[in-house]
Amino acid sequence: RDFYGVIKSQDSNIRFAMITGIMRFRHLSMFSGPNNLTDISMRKEFFFFVGITDEELQHYFPQGIDSLGNELGLEKSATLDMLKENYDGYRFCQVDFGLYNPYSLLQAFSSLEIDNYWSYSGAPKFLVQLIREKGWYLDDIDNSCLPKDYLSLPDTAINDPLPLMFQTGYLTIKGYDSDMQEFYWHIQIKR
Repeated sequence: RDFYGVIKSQDSNIRFAMITGIMRFRHLSMFSGPNNLTDISMRKEFFFFVGITDEELQHYFPQGIDSLGNELGLEKSATLDMLKENYDGYRFCQVDFGLYNPYSLLQAFSSLEIDNYWSYSGAPKFLVQLIREKGWYLDDIDNSCLPKDYLSLPDTAINDPLPLMFQTGYLTIKGYDSDMQEFYWHIQIKR
């Protein structure tokens, strides 16, 4: 609250600000915290801000792909398949394809090996504890469906593992039914 109060006091000096993180939050107070925010989390036009597409991977990282493939003794197509298997598939809106996890992808190119980089960067123990407390089974969550607006309710993350799993990247959108306005979910065990 203190941080956002300082930011708010500088409104006249700020033309654009982008706040990122994994948790949605309600406006703390109209006068002391952030207000007039636009949540772009699930808007198609901003989808590409949070990951790397297949085309971007091949266009911007040919040297990384070749170096990793050489280190692993793989042809280019096999290297791309391995990268896709391990780091692709994140979806944050109703598009028909996923994005690569930028952090893990860049770590793989840097270290020249495939590993669980994203998980190592800080697996949320509170999420595991919440899932256990609620008695949820991952098989029950996989392929479940929820209304489109469900993730827009920030308070649900406190008592419900699904929004929290989505916001932390362990649950991704598998599909979208526009008639029912529901998302279908898939457990994301990407690295």
